[in-house]
Amino acid sequence: MKEKKAFMIEFVIGVILIGVGLILQIDYYSSMLFAMGCGLAFSSIVNTVRIIYWQNPKRQNAH
Repeated sequence: MKEKKAFMIEFVIGVILIGVGLILQIDYYSSMLFAMGCGLAFSSIVNTVRIIYWQNPKRQNAH
């Protein structure tokens, strides 16, 4: 759980950036914040799935 906590925090920050990007009506900055939020949220989801995959007991017994 300790390894996943940082990625959960990054996901929340990404969702906040997505929300701010959708609320702002400034052309350049709203799209930039939205893209940063999407990238951060997606990368944290991928890293959390990677950790869950490799911590699976079936993977631990293979070594």
